[in-house]
Amino acid sequence: MKDETERVSPRLDEEALSLSLFDGMDAATRRKICDSARTLILAEGERLFHRGEMPQGLHFLLSGQVGLYQSDATGKEVIAEVIDTGGVFLLAAALTRKPYLLSGVALSSSSVLELPVDAVHRLLHEQPDFAIAMLIWLSERYRTHIQEIGALSDALESRLFPGRIG
Repeated sequence: MKDETERVSPRLDEEALSLSLFDGMDAATRRKICDSARTLILAEGERLFHRGEMPQGLHFLLSGQVGLYQSDATGKEVIAEVIDTGGVFLLAAALTRKPYLLSGVALSSSSVLELPVDAVHRLLHEQPDFAIAMLIWLSERYRTHIQEIGALSDALESRLFPGRIG
């Protein structure tokens, strides 16, 4: 892994906040995020975090692709989710201050905006725009997961009971 000085971009400006998640935030909120965050530069295959580690921050993928994975019983890495450019990940860990449930690896050269956990909590208390954006994002994720569970349930039922109607 690269040393910390090679991984972190020292300058962060509002161009880094071009993600749609930040669209509804006012300039003051965007500036507070810029003042607190840093950009991590990752090479393909570089680990960003490991399952069981305490969260360092909330992550926004500015470019590239990150895989969230866990190891199965045989030790094989199984990708649970692929995060594409514009994605947000590890909000639950940052909000709860509980260990990561998955590990993360750059699937391609990537740039990640990292907002430290303490800054996340401070912004949630001080900046309603930020809190609302995070709630909307969580709500959308929840709805997506419910739809995925329904689709998996339907697929499982059709495999187990192929001739069953309704």
